[in-house]
Amino acid sequence: MNRFCTMFSQIIFGLLSSSVALAAGFAEPPDSDQILYENALNRPQHVRDWVMEGQGTVRFENGWMEMYSPHEAGDHVFWCPKTFPDRFIAEWEAQNMDPKAGLCIVFFAAAGENGIDIFDRSLPKRDGSFEQYINGKINSYHISYYANTPRKPARPYANLRKNTGFNLVSQGHAGIPAQSSAIHQLRLVKNGPNIEFYVDGRSIIRWTDDGRTHGPVLRDGKVGFRQMRWTGFRYRKFRVIRSATGSEGGGLAEPGLHTQPPYSPSDHTDPGAAQRERALRAR
Repeated sequence: MNRFCTMFSQIIFGLLSSSVALAAGFAEPPDSDQILYENALNRPQHVRDWVMEGQGTVRFENGWMEMYSPHEAGDHVFWCPKTFPDRFIAEWEAQNMDPKAGLCIVFFAAAGENGIDIFDRSLPKRDGSFEQYINGKINSYHISYYANTPRKPARPYANLRKNTGFNLVSQGHAGIPAQSSAIHQLRLVKNGPNIEFYVDGRSIIRWTDDGRTHGPVLRDGKVGFRQMRWTGFRYRKFRVIRSATGSEGGGLAEPGLHTQPPYSPSDHTDPGAAQRERALRAR
Protein backbone atom coordinates (compact mmCIF):
# COMPACT_ATOMS: atom_id res chain seq x y z
CA MET A 1 0.00 0.00 0.00
CA ASN A 2 2.79 2.41 0.96
CA ARG A 3 4.62 1.53 -2.25
CA PHE A 4 1.46 2.26 -4.28
CA CYS A 5 0.99 5.61 -2.54
CA THR A 6 4.60 6.54 -3.22
CA MET A 7 4.29 5.67 -6.91
CA PHE A 8 1.00 7.56 -7.18
CA SER A 9 2.56 10.63 -5.54
CA GLN A 10 5.49 10.53 -7.94
CA ILE A 11 3.15 10.40 -10.94
CA ILE A 12 1.08 13.32 -9.68
CA PHE A 13 4.23 15.35 -8.97
CA GLY A 14 5.52 14.68 -12.47
CA LEU A 15 2.26 15.79 -14.06
CA LEU A 16 2.16 18.95 -11.98
CA SER A 17 5.78 19.75 -12.83
CA SER A 18 5.05 19.39 -16.54
CA SER A 19 1.98 21.61 -16.23
CA VAL A 20 4.01 24.32 -14.50
CA ALA A 21 6.68 24.14 -17.19
CA LEU A 22 4.12 24.47 -19.97
CA ALA A 23 2.33 27.33 -18.23
CA ALA A 24 5.64 29.18 -18.01
CA GLY A 25 6.05 28.88 -21.76
CA PHE A 26 8.70 26.15 -21.66
CA ALA A 27 8.44 22.90 -23.54
CA GLU A 28 8.28 19.56 -21.81
CA PRO A 29 11.75 18.03 -21.31
CA PRO A 30 12.80 16.93 -24.81
CA ASP A 31 14.44 13.72 -25.85
CA SER A 32 18.19 14.05 -26.28
CA ASP A 33 17.92 13.66 -30.06
CA GLN A 34 15.62 16.70 -30.20
CA ILE A 35 18.14 19.05 -28.58
CA LEU A 36 20.01 21.15 -31.11
CA TYR A 37 21.91 23.25 -28.58
CA GLU A 38 21.95 23.65 -24.81
CA ASN A 39 23.95 26.13 -22.74
CA ALA A 40 23.48 26.99 -19.08
CA LEU A 41 25.21 30.35 -19.66
CA ASN A 42 26.63 30.28 -16.16
CA ARG A 43 30.41 30.04 -16.70
CA PRO A 44 32.91 31.90 -18.91
CA GLN A 45 33.92 28.71 -20.71
CA HIS A 46 30.32 28.26 -21.87
CA VAL A 47 30.59 31.25 -24.22
CA ARG A 48 34.19 30.99 -25.42
CA ASP A 49 32.97 30.37 -28.96
CA TRP A 50 30.25 33.06 -28.87
CA VAL A 51 30.94 36.31 -30.73
CA MET A 52 30.45 39.78 -29.24
CA GLU A 53 29.98 42.66 -31.67
CA GLY A 54 30.04 46.19 -30.31
CA GLN A 55 31.04 47.59 -26.95
CA GLY A 56 29.46 44.95 -24.77
CA THR A 57 30.86 42.54 -22.24
CA VAL A 58 29.66 39.64 -20.11
CA ARG A 59 30.40 38.48 -16.60
CA PHE A 60 29.14 35.54 -14.58
CA GLU A 61 27.63 35.69 -11.12
CA ASN A 62 25.28 33.44 -9.17
CA GLY A 63 24.62 31.13 -12.12
CA TRP A 64 23.81 33.89 -14.62
CA MET A 65 25.48 35.55 -17.58
CA GLU A 66 25.23 39.31 -17.13
CA MET A 67 25.54 41.41 -20.29
CA TYR A 68 26.11 45.17 -20.38
CA SER A 69 28.18 47.94 -21.94
CA PRO A 70 30.82 49.38 -19.59
CA HIS A 71 30.12 53.08 -19.06
CA GLU A 72 27.17 52.67 -21.47
CA ALA A 73 29.66 53.01 -24.30
CA GLY A 74 27.68 51.37 -27.08
CA ASP A 75 25.07 48.94 -28.36
CA HIS A 76 26.10 45.32 -28.79
CA VAL A 77 25.10 41.90 -30.12
CA PHE A 78 26.21 38.55 -28.67
CA TRP A 79 25.93 35.72 -31.21
CA CYS A 80 25.54 32.03 -30.53
CA PRO A 81 27.95 30.24 -32.91
CA LYS A 82 25.48 27.52 -33.88
CA THR A 83 23.53 27.71 -37.14
CA PHE A 84 19.96 26.61 -36.50
CA PRO A 85 17.59 25.02 -39.02
CA ASP A 86 14.37 26.40 -40.41
CA ARG A 87 12.26 24.91 -37.61
CA PHE A 88 13.24 25.27 -33.97
CA ILE A 89 12.10 26.32 -30.51
CA ALA A 90 14.50 28.47 -28.48
CA GLU A 91 14.01 28.99 -24.75
CA TRP A 92 15.90 31.03 -22.18
CA GLU A 93 15.45 32.96 -18.95
CA ALA A 94 16.16 36.66 -18.58
CA GLN A 95 16.09 39.22 -15.79
CA ASN A 96 16.49 43.00 -15.84
CA MET A 97 19.24 44.22 -13.54
CA ASP A 98 18.62 47.93 -14.15
CA PRO A 99 15.02 48.87 -15.10
CA LYS A 100 15.71 52.57 -15.61
CA ALA A 101 16.17 52.13 -19.38
CA GLY A 102 17.08 49.56 -22.01
CA LEU A 103 16.08 47.50 -25.00
CA CYS A 104 16.47 43.78 -25.70
CA ILE A 105 16.22 42.21 -29.14
CA VAL A 106 16.65 38.67 -30.35
CA PHE A 107 17.92 38.20 -33.90
CA PHE A 108 17.21 34.84 -35.54
CA ALA A 109 17.47 33.13 -38.93
CA ALA A 110 20.41 35.47 -39.45
CA ALA A 111 22.51 34.75 -42.53
CA GLY A 112 24.49 36.66 -45.10
CA GLU A 113 23.40 37.27 -48.65
CA ASN A 114 22.86 34.03 -50.54
CA GLY A 115 22.76 32.18 -47.23
CA ILE A 116 26.43 32.53 -46.33
CA ASP A 117 27.47 32.42 -42.69
CA ILE A 118 27.27 35.81 -40.93
CA PHE A 119 30.93 35.42 -39.93
CA ASP A 120 32.14 34.82 -43.46
CA ARG A 121 35.20 36.98 -44.17
CA SER A 122 33.61 38.33 -47.33
CA LEU A 123 31.08 40.29 -45.24
CA PRO A 124 31.84 43.73 -43.79
CA LYS A 125 32.81 43.77 -40.12
CA ARG A 126 30.09 44.79 -37.70
CA ASP A 127 30.54 46.85 -34.53
CA GLY A 128 27.08 46.85 -32.95
CA SER A 129 25.75 49.82 -34.95
CA PHE A 130 22.11 49.04 -35.64
CA GLU A 131 22.19 50.09 -39.27
CA GLN A 132 24.61 47.24 -40.06
CA TYR A 133 22.02 44.68 -38.94
CA ILE A 134 18.86 46.17 -40.41
CA ASN A 135 20.13 47.61 -43.70
CA GLY A 136 23.42 45.82 -44.14
CA LYS A 137 24.69 42.64 -45.72
CA ILE A 138 22.89 40.14 -43.47
CA ASN A 139 19.26 39.08 -43.41
CA SER A 140 17.34 38.21 -40.27
CA TYR A 141 14.15 38.53 -38.29
CA HIS A 142 14.24 40.36 -34.97
CA ILE A 143 11.84 40.80 -32.08
CA SER A 144 12.11 43.57 -29.48
CA TYR A 145 10.72 41.87 -26.38
CA TYR A 146 11.81 44.51 -23.86
CA ALA A 147 11.53 48.19 -24.79
CA ASN A 148 12.09 51.03 -22.35
CA THR A 149 14.20 53.61 -24.18
CA PRO A 150 14.62 57.31 -23.41
CA ARG A 151 12.76 58.08 -26.63
CA LYS A 152 9.93 55.62 -25.97
CA PRO A 153 9.79 54.82 -22.25
CA ALA A 154 7.74 51.75 -21.31
CA ARG A 155 6.75 51.10 -24.92
CA PRO A 156 3.44 49.20 -24.78
CA TYR A 157 4.01 46.88 -27.74
CA ALA A 158 6.55 44.45 -29.19
CA ASN A 159 7.81 44.60 -32.75
CA LEU A 160 8.75 41.86 -35.19
CA ARG A 161 10.82 43.13 -38.10
CA LYS A 162 12.33 41.49 -41.15
CA ASN A 163 15.76 42.52 -42.35
CA THR A 164 17.43 43.65 -44.41
CA GLY A 165 15.13 46.64 -44.77
CA PHE A 166 13.89 47.13 -41.18
CA ASN A 167 10.44 46.02 -42.32
CA LEU A 168 7.82 46.14 -39.58
CA VAL A 169 5.74 43.01 -40.14
CA SER A 170 4.00 42.46 -36.81
CA GLN A 171 3.23 44.28 -33.58
CA GLY A 172 1.94 42.65 -30.44
CA HIS A 173 1.48 43.10 -26.73
CA ALA A 174 4.41 44.38 -24.69
CA GLY A 175 6.89 41.71 -23.69
CA ILE A 176 8.80 42.04 -20.41
CA PRO A 177 7.24 44.91 -18.39
CA ALA A 178 9.41 48.02 -18.29
CA GLN A 179 9.95 48.09 -14.54
CA SER A 180 10.01 44.36 -13.90
CA SER A 181 12.95 42.86 -12.04
CA ALA A 182 11.43 39.37 -12.02
CA ILE A 183 12.84 36.33 -13.81
CA HIS A 184 11.05 35.81 -17.11
CA GLN A 185 10.78 32.71 -19.31
CA LEU A 186 11.13 33.45 -23.01
CA ARG A 187 10.24 31.23 -25.92
CA LEU A 188 10.79 31.75 -29.63
CA VAL A 189 9.16 29.36 -32.09
CA LYS A 190 10.08 29.28 -35.78
CA ASN A 191 8.28 26.76 -37.95
CA GLY A 192 9.34 27.68 -41.46
CA PRO A 193 7.34 30.85 -42.24
CA ASN A 194 5.43 30.75 -38.93
CA ILE A 195 6.90 32.79 -36.06
CA GLU A 196 5.69 32.98 -32.45
CA PHE A 197 7.13 34.55 -29.31
CA TYR A 198 6.06 34.03 -25.71
CA VAL A 199 6.87 35.77 -22.43
CA ASP A 200 5.98 33.65 -19.40
CA GLY A 201 3.62 31.61 -21.54
CA ARG A 202 1.87 34.71 -22.88
CA SER A 203 1.84 35.09 -26.65
CA ILE A 204 3.09 38.50 -27.78
CA ILE A 205 3.90 37.82 -31.46
CA ARG A 206 2.26 35.46 -34.00
CA TRP A 207 2.91 35.96 -37.69
CA THR A 208 3.29 34.08 -40.97
CA ASP A 209 5.76 35.27 -43.60
CA ASP A 210 4.15 35.00 -47.04
CA GLY A 211 7.57 34.91 -48.73
CA ARG A 212 6.57 37.65 -51.17
CA THR A 213 5.88 40.99 -49.50
CA HIS A 214 9.38 41.43 -48.11
CA GLY A 215 11.26 38.77 -50.01
CA PRO A 216 11.66 35.02 -49.50
CA VAL A 217 11.12 33.35 -46.14
CA LEU A 218 14.38 33.31 -44.17
CA ARG A 219 15.51 29.79 -43.39
CA ASP A 220 18.61 28.52 -41.57
CA GLY A 221 20.63 31.02 -39.57
CA LYS A 222 22.06 32.18 -36.29
CA VAL A 223 20.54 33.57 -33.09
CA GLY A 224 21.93 36.65 -31.33
CA PHE A 225 21.04 38.71 -28.28
CA ARG A 226 21.14 42.49 -28.81
CA GLN A 227 21.07 45.21 -26.17
CA MET A 228 21.15 48.98 -26.37
CA ARG A 229 23.91 50.68 -24.45
CA TRP A 230 21.79 51.50 -21.38
CA THR A 231 20.68 47.89 -20.91
CA GLY A 232 21.78 45.55 -18.13
CA PHE A 233 20.13 42.14 -18.44
CA ARG A 234 21.23 38.70 -17.37
CA TYR A 235 20.54 35.40 -19.12
CA ARG A 236 20.64 31.68 -18.38
CA LYS A 237 19.36 28.26 -19.48
CA PHE A 238 19.49 28.81 -23.23
CA ARG A 239 18.18 25.76 -25.09
CA VAL A 240 17.18 25.14 -28.69
CA ILE A 241 15.22 22.06 -29.75
CA ARG A 242 13.80 20.77 -32.99
CA SER A 243 10.31 21.98 -33.77
CA ALA A 244 7.66 19.66 -35.15
CA THR A 245 6.16 20.47 -38.51
CA GLY A 246 3.35 22.99 -38.28
CA SER A 247 2.54 25.69 -35.80
CA GLU A 248 2.01 25.28 -32.08
CA GLY A 249 -1.34 26.42 -30.88
CA GLY A 250 -3.20 26.50 -34.18
CA GLY A 251 -3.08 28.75 -37.20
CA LEU A 252 -1.12 31.96 -37.20
CA ALA A 253 -1.93 35.43 -38.41
CA GLU A 254 -2.46 36.00 -42.09
CA PRO A 255 0.62 37.24 -43.97
CA GLY A 256 1.22 40.96 -43.77
CA LEU A 257 1.22 43.35 -40.83
CA HIS A 258 -0.48 41.75 -37.84
CA THR A 259 -1.25 43.69 -34.69
CA GLN A 260 -2.47 42.84 -31.24
CA PRO A 261 -3.61 45.91 -29.25
CA PRO A 262 -2.28 47.91 -27.54
CA TYR A 263 0.16 49.19 -30.15
CA SER A 264 1.30 52.41 -31.72
CA PRO A 265 0.37 52.77 -35.39
CA SER A 266 2.89 55.54 -35.98
CA ASP A 267 5.61 53.19 -37.21
CA HIS A 268 3.66 52.11 -40.25
CA THR A 269 1.25 54.95 -40.99
CA ASP A 270 3.93 57.66 -41.15
CA PRO A 271 6.24 57.06 -44.14
CA GLY A 272 9.18 58.77 -42.36
CA ALA A 273 8.75 57.08 -39.00
CA ALA A 274 11.14 54.22 -39.64
CA GLN A 275 13.89 56.55 -40.84
CA ARG A 276 13.48 58.85 -37.87
CA GLU A 277 13.38 55.86 -35.55
CA ARG A 278 16.71 54.64 -36.87
CA ALA A 279 18.24 58.10 -36.64
CA LEU A 280 17.10 58.49 -33.05
CA ARG A 281 18.11 54.91 -32.20
CA ALA A 282 14.68 54.42 -30.60
CA ARG A 283 14.36 50.80 -31.47
